[in-house]
Amino acid sequence: MSDKPDMAEIEKFDKTKLKKTETQEKNPLPSKESKYSSTPSLFLKFLFFSSLPAIEQEKQAGES
Repeated sequence: MSDKPDMAEIEKFDKTKLKKTETQEKNPLPSKESKYSSTPSLFLKFLFFSSLPAIEQEKQAGES
């Protein structure tokens, strides 16, 4: 057996015998509306979680 394809087989291949298929996208891209509607909530989450260390420091300072 050879690693190279048999060029004679490739040359006599008939594309017209192939069935037509309809391609369906499995992971469609989000629309602009949905993309930007989720952005503020992600930004707010970032602000909240990035400020947690400062909040913890303020609590510890108040308890001392």
